[in-house]
Amino acid sequence: MEEQKDGGDKQALLDDLYNSPEALETYQKYMTASPYLSDDVLAEVCASALMSPSRRSNILLANAPLSDSLMVVAYNSISPSVYQVLYALKYYIQLSERDRLDMRIGGETSKKEALLGELLQKYSDENDYANLESLLNSENTTYAVRALLGSKMGRGDWEATQSLLDALPTDTPDEQDYKTVQQINLQHLSDPAFALSEAQYQTLHAIADAYGSQAPGAQALLGILRGEYFDWTEAEEGEAKTSTTAAAYPQVPLIDLPQGNRLHLSPNPTAQTARVLLPPFVCEGKAQVEVLDMTGRVVQTLPVLPDQTVLSIDVRHLDAGIYIVTLRDNGILLAQSKLAVQH
Repeated sequence: MEEQKDGGDKQALLDDLYNSPEALETYQKYMTASPYLSDDVLAEVCASALMSPSRRSNILLANAPLSDSLMVVAYNSISPSVYQVLYALKYYIQLSERDRLDMRIGGETSKKEALLGELLQKYSDENDYANLESLLNSENTTYAVRALLGSKMGRGDWEATQSLLDALPTDTPDEQDYKTVQQINLQHLSDPAFALSEAQYQTLHAIADAYGSQAPGAQALLGILRGEYFDWTEAEEGEAKTSTTAAAYPQVPLIDLPQGNRLHLSPNPTAQTARVLLPPFVCEGKAQVEVLDMTGRVVQTLPVLPDQTVLSIDVRHLDAGIYIVTLRDNGILLAQSKLAVQH
């Protein structure tokens, strides 16, 4: 599932955007990778002045609803009308397909890490560090690398621990905080004369006060080294958890957009006609709706007029079965859905 994100090659997508932002092929690759583009990639799309506004808009629409932070970026990068559509999509659709994919990946990752944890505990109980390290090295995931680091630190292998720490990435705030906390922890454990500097103290406090994923480690160190302890404050039982802060992204008048950014067909199945609700993509050329059978043969083509939002497909002449209905513009697939024909 992980390979679905950013088309399986984030850097290749970004290279195409940097080197050939105006190319139709680049646009095609981004639409093909949608709706699973990451915020990093979508932010670069917003910043690409050489990609046409309509293509940038369609890429954002294909990946909507966007995150709060990306909505802020989009607000300053696209036309007000397109932002209003994105705002409506965020209102009507609570989770993006990328969010759903991340949830599925997270679920599978949790199961795998639970099984891995049981094996690690078994090897640790048996002092079988050779198999433990072999297993973790073969996994080579963030979880495995951090577990290996913890194992070596726990056994007092300071040099190997430092080598692992030096090789850790710091591409995200979580990675930076983890490396910072573990570096201070290594110094504390390996040097009996270690004293926390003022700069290290302030850094640990910033991590601890943020209550992020690395806060417990920072808080534990501050407890050991400075005698400071923290409580995870939560609302009392029955107390409403409210926020007085406004939405993190600009608010605009909400428009009626119940069909969202996908191709919707009704009735489905159908015996005579199907009503097609067209998603709000920006068409550059001659857009058309195509009906394909399961062999990929086009059996019907319907032109889409400018600003058209609904059209009908007559299926009375089609054999019963499953068909693919697509919306294309300049040959680029914008949206598709399955249609069942029953007579």
